[in-house]
Amino acid sequence: MLQENRRTGEQENREQRTENREQRTENRRTAEQRTENSRTAEQRTAEQQNREGTVLLFLCSFVPLFFCSSVLLFLRSSVLLFLRSFVLLFLRSSVPSFSCKIYAMILTSSEIIAQLEQRLAEQISAAALAEWAFATFYAIEQGELTVMEAEAAHIAEALDALMFADDARFALDEAGLRQLLARLQSP
Repeated sequence: MLQENRRTGEQENREQRTENREQRTENRRTAEQRTENSRTAEQRTAEQQNREGTVLLFLCSFVPLFFCSSVLLFLRSSVLLFLRSFVLLFLRSSVPSFSCKIYAMILTSSEIIAQLEQRLAEQISAAALAEWAFATFYAIEQGELTVMEAEAAHIAEALDALMFADDARFALDEAGLRQLLARLQSP
């Protein structure tokens, strides 16, 4: 019996050792798996940080570039607008207005007389005369054209009468045009 107890004890010890070995092997595998998982997690974190860093680097380089290009476009358009304004200002001061076909900077009654004579000779229509009168009036208002002071009252009256020459309610007949012509020709 003693031998049998010994054998049973040895058998139990062997089984215990085997179980312990299996447990240690299992513990090692679990530890290796945890280590592998943590390495994989660290790799993923590093890759994510690398991607975020790349995006951040891209944004840090793109945003200033975009801002600079926007500023340059704004400056370019501002400079072009300034140059256009300057050129137009220069042209307006040195070239007569093309919209009303007046080739002098000072409007005299003789120019209105010439337009009236063309209308009476039916060389221009009432609409063309009204358009010319309105364009002339507008040029005076804009300061593109000045009126001789001695003739200012006659010219203002004539332009007022002619601006609506194409409207039947305000149009002057031939007698009215001749009266206007006579007033302009008298000193």
